[in-house]
Amino acid sequence: MIFVTILMVMQIILPVLIGQEAFAGHPGPDFAARFTENGLSFVYWKNVLLPQVASVVLLYLVYLLINLVILPLIKKISFEDFEKLLSLKSLLAVLAITGTAYLLAIGINVISYYARPHLFNYADYQFLAIGGYNDQPLTNLFLGFERALSAVALFTCFAGIREFITWLIERPGPQRAFRVLIMNNITPLVFLYFLVLFFLNPIHEDFLTYVAVLHPCCSFTFIPLSGYFRSPMAACFFKKRLC
Repeated sequence: MIFVTILMVMQIILPVLIGQEAFAGHPGPDFAARFTENGLSFVYWKNVLLPQVASVVLLYLVYLLINLVILPLIKKISFEDFEKLLSLKSLLAVLAITGTAYLLAIGINVISYYARPHLFNYADYQFLAIGGYNDQPLTNLFLGFERALSAVALFTCFAGIREFITWLIERPGPQRAFRVLIMNNITPLVFLYFLVLFFLNPIHEDFLTYVAVLHPCCSFTFIPLSGYFRSPMAACFFKKRLC
């Protein structure tokens, strides 16, 4: 959750930095031209900056609802609730999923009303494409609900898989401390690797160098390191430290 929050903040800061010239009275000519050609008024902060920031905040809000509301409700469902089919716990979980999906759909609808991404072929608003093509936003408040529901269900499944892997790592046993130690060291490094990969465009000249060089370096680092952590000396050392 900390890593996702960092990415969210960075995705908000970047459009603000890019839009500094627009606030000084120099909006992007491509954005303004498409609006004026279609007889629409154009204000950079309302039609470009605000939709970009709102898209990131909306996706982050859905992420929080899945992890802090939907997953805890699903965890409370027992086998007896499955047998009843219409138990209160199952109903709350279904309502949470459908409510989150509608929030996502109506949020995409509102953002599309200001950004008009259909004028740009969704080139700068790939996230809004989740709701489908919409050249008349806010005329149908349920447009894109089915697609949003599918997206929320898919993200919930991914989060459930993550929770299951976390349970496997933290389950009681003699290897629990070792598993937690390894994952706590690997996870930040994997995050940093993909964070750099996120900012390197695949057509960038440093992309292939980064991938080709860092992969072997990580392999040569982690393989001997994991062997050391499995050694009796390391086990004895960490056992003393944990005790």
